[in-house]
Amino acid sequence: MGKYDHSVLKIHCNLTARKVNNVNKYNYAKADYDSLRNSCEINWIDILCPFDSDIENMWAHFKKEVRDRISQFVPKHKNFNVFTA
Repeated sequence: MGKYDHSVLKIHCNLTARKVNNVNKYNYAKADYDSLRNSCEINWIDILCPFDSDIENMWAHFKKEVRDRISQFVPKHKNFNVFTA
């Protein structure tokens, strides 16, 4: 290795990338945040109260409510390309 403090590593890596087309991703930069925020101003106690004895169902219902609102007020990218190894 010689008298130097640094060593050089030479690495060869052969990868093949596969292009997967049309992956739907949300475009949060173009979201209507005012409408999204307003749609969340609801009585969450009334919505989640039926699930108060089962936290897993309550969490699942809460996530569904939020995801539905995101789908409504956040557009998706068109033709978003993803590469996979």
